[in-house]
Amino acid sequence: MPAFRLDGQVVAGFLATKMGCSYFPFSGKTLATLAAELGSYDQTKGALRFDAKRPLSAALVRKLLKTRVAERAVQAAKKPAR
Repeated sequence: MPAFRLDGQVVAGFLATKMGCSYFPFSGKTLATLAAELGSYDQTKGALRFDAKRPLSAALVRKLLKTRVAERAVQAAKKPAR
């Protein structure tokens, strides 16, 4: 699965199969945070499924990524310094 990293940690991945496409935020919170905007998509706690004929809009992908990056920033701030 192609995935994107930020500061060495995976923040998003996309997967395409014969059955459809999926976006993975690698977080159990991202999709729940944006649930109101994702209601028309099939989803699980960790994946957003969509059809290649109805791809995710660029604006939605930006929002998903910004939400995930913000989550990572909060997680990083909570970690004690080494």
